[in-house]
Amino acid sequence: ILIVMGMLVLAFAGCKKEIVEEYKGPNIDVKQTYEEMKSAVELSQIDEESSQDDEDGSTFEMLFDGFDYSNVKEYYYCSAADGKPDEIAIIKVKDDKVAQDLKKAVQKHKETKVDAFSTYEPKYVEIVENGLVVAKDNYVMYAVGKFAPRIKAKFDNAFE
Repeated sequence: ILIVMGMLVLAFAGCKKEIVEEYKGPNIDVKQTYEEMKSAVELSQIDEESSQDDEDGSTFEMLFDGFDYSNVKEYYYCSAADGKPDEIAIIKVKDDKVAQDLKKAVQKHKETKVDAFSTYEPKYVEIVENGLVVAKDNYVMYAVGKFAPRIKAKFDNAFE
């Protein structure tokens, strides 16, 4: 009986450890990386959102196709306020598997923007189509605009 009880204790202890354990990927400073990404562009008027302002995640879920906000640890997002297509986002999620799901949701957001611009500002469609959506470990980066390659470089530098 003691042996069986001991085995049960060990089995339950092992299960609990799996549940509590957190993803151990890279840990970059999301806010600092966002600020550096923004510094790579010339946006005169922007609208900004972040996990600090969006406590219930409703804005995030609206932007990114209803992606489950409970999987988001931190995010920063901005878009041009003057009707141009420029957008920047960096999002930290719970783990790298979730990042792939988020990447799909961000790509869907991008497709929605393409559809919208094709209706009222066709000259911006190609800019949005050339936008970058990158998942790296448990982070997703989104950049739309002529400075997208510079923004991606700032994102990549954060991991060095």
